[in-house]
Amino acid sequence: MAKKTFEMGGFLDEATTPEQPVTQRGAEKPDPALQAVGQGPSKRLSLVLDSQTYAALRQKAFDEGTSHQALCEQAVKKFLGTNRK
Repeated sequence: MAKKTFEMGGFLDEATTPEQPVTQRGAEKPDPALQAVGQGPSKRLSLVLDSQTYAALRQKAFDEGTSHQALCEQAVKKFLGTNRK
């Protein structure tokens, strides 16, 4: 039995290149707001909140014009007694 061949028939045009190359996921520079302040690598923390507390956190962050992360980080630092920025 003869082996069948598959022809692309010009489906792929390797002579041209796209005008706007597609960036790969993860290729963007990290957001400076998410980088740790101080020395060493940053640490991540997950927090589980009930819906009422989460809604209050969202509203507080909106009212202060800040992010949830920044608001939580400020609260933790205040609780620990550190006022570093």
